[in-house]
Amino acid sequence: MITAAIATADYLHDRFQPGAALYVIGETGLRTALTEAGFRLVEGIREQVEAVVVGGDRQLTYSKLHHAIHHLLQGAIFIGTNPDLLVPTEQGFAPEAGTTLAALQAATGIAPTLIGKPERPLLDLALQRMQATPEHTAILGDRLETDILGGQCLGLTTILVTTGVSTEAQIAETGITPDHVVHGLDQVIILWEDQL
Repeated sequence: MITAAIATADYLHDRFQPGAALYVIGETGLRTALTEAGFRLVEGIREQVEAVVVGGDRQLTYSKLHHAIHHLLQGAIFIGTNPDLLVPTEQGFAPEAGTTLAALQAATGIAPTLIGKPERPLLDLALQRMQATPEHTAILGDRLETDILGGQCLGLTTILVTTGVSTEAQIAETGITPDHVVHGLDQVIILWEDQL
């Protein structure tokens, strides 16, 4: 399994020396992936950092935004794990990484480099680790603008499952048309068997 956090750590590992300092807005999964990749996570603004890395953070604060803005304006590169604005929860939709990225971009005028779908780094890493080729690989996802669009950009077979964020009605609105639409994961098995 490859998460946006793992792909972000891999992307940064190829660009910075071990021990490089990062400022991170994100939760345990992202922080763990970055420290396991050999990076040093810095709190506050007393030390200069190589990059500001932003993922989803349910404990986002004014101070975290302030520190990230400071580092970005001091020349740190800006990395976003994924562009998702919202994430479904049991209490309805909640802000995700894209909301924080938008706030920081508005404040600094600096656009982030995105790692997760629909951008290539995460998908390229997944294909590499599976030793797969696009023409023999499908992507299953619940978001037209990330999962399906990302899959289309790489030439993957795309499958929208409508149990998450995007609905079948939004296909016409967005102009992003998946190869297949399923209304539950059980239908993926049927689709798979039909393709064999």
